[in-house]
Amino acid sequence: MDNNLKPEDIDYAELELKALREFANKNDITLSEAINFWSCLRIKHICEKLNLDIA
Repeated sequence: MDNNLKPEDIDYAELELKALREFANKNDITLSEAINFWSCLRIKHICEKLNLDIA
């Protein structure tokens, strides 16, 4: 794991965490559930871009 984060990496992570918290609150789910949901969407998006069958 790279521990040499740049300030912009930290800024992006803070913004993403804020958005995930807002999503969780809006949808009455936990932060962990929100993270899992968005992770699945990202994986699905990557697989679609690479034409990988995710079924």
